[in-house]
Amino acid sequence: MDLDSPVQINLEELTYGLVSCDVPEWYRNPDFRILFKDRPTFDHIAELGPITLAPGLEDVLNSDQPPSTDFFTTLPRPAEGLMWGVYTLLMFKPDHAFKLYIGSGTNAEGGVLVRLPHYRANSPHLPRHVKKAFADGYEVQHIGLLFWTPLPSSGLVPKIRGRILAMEALMTCIFHASFAMITDSYISDFLLWPRDAVVWEPICSHSPLKEAIRGGIELSEQEVELAAQIRMARLKETNNAGSQRRRSRKREADEELYKQNVTKAKRAWSEKNPSRVLEIAEKVRVKAKESRTFFCTDCDMPFASASALDKHLKTIKHRNQVAGIKKAPSKPSVATVAAKRIQTINQKTFYCSACDKAFPNEHSLTRHEATNLHKKRLGNNPDSP
Repeated sequence: MDLDSPVQINLEELTYGLVSCDVPEWYRNPDFRILFKDRPTFDHIAELGPITLAPGLEDVLNSDQPPSTDFFTTLPRPAEGLMWGVYTLLMFKPDHAFKLYIGSGTNAEGGVLVRLPHYRANSPHLPRHVKKAFADGYEVQHIGLLFWTPLPSSGLVPKIRGRILAMEALMTCIFHASFAMITDSYISDFLLWPRDAVVWEPICSHSPLKEAIRGGIELSEQEVELAAQIRMARLKETNNAGSQRRRSRKREADEELYKQNVTKAKRAWSEKNPSRVLEIAEKVRVKAKESRTFFCTDCDMPFASASALDKHLKTIKHRNQVAGIKKAPSKPSVATVAAKRIQTINQKTFYCSACDKAFPNEHSLTRHEATNLHKKRLGNNPDSP
């Protein structure tokens, strides 16, 4: 969205006001004051993580009346692709008021999509009041994004995460998604409508301002990048070790079944990702040639695979090389001969001045000089050689 649009400017003003307003220390995690130490710093971080508003949200924020629950059902679902965002969870039960939860997804690797599987009745990671709503017979009506931003680079993760959390806190205030508390007086300046004007019930237990900003806000971007690389390397090592143990147990239990399943999985992946298969195969061939894994020492030639080397070993060219039979010099091609003829003619190496004609070789010139036409023209021009 345009950073200079009225709604965007107002959102940024409200968000900065929320993270910098005068409240007790226990009400807001000190990380927010550290990260957003002044307005220029806040604006710089906002530029690093520009947001896109969901369709219809601008009209809602400009209205003097809160939206109906139909608005939340029209919000776009998180799509495939790496992004962070703030989302709404609308829960429904017949003959009861809707319940509204607002959350954010800032997973550094998987984005907002990583959060969605948590919202199932049997999930162990449900927020407390969402879990209670499931227990009371509510179901998820819709999960949709209020706004989103591209997944940041590793070095920007803490800053953009802090920005998303701050804007989640603002959306929680605006849409009255958290329970009424005696501390609501601290946020009264950030409310667009009175609480009793909305038709849904809140199920957020606290303000996101109370949460710590994970990722190392005290580190420089370079230090965060390095920490992310180390973390990913350790995670990969741990996952590889766990995967190897699982494979070993399956192989020991039934080796034949294990091999069948591996083959089946590889075939299914190849059918689903044909372009990726070709890309990997090309990389393997290039690497094999560079490392000379499949190499014919007699012909001094590298090959991309064992089958390509075996095929070469059966050729006449290879057998002749092993036997010491040298290939006869090849004759010049027709195109080469023709080009040389044209070059000789253009250079007038073999030239008859009497007839003003060039020839490709001496033999052709001699034959021409024996013709009657040449002799006739020579007789008419005695000064010619």
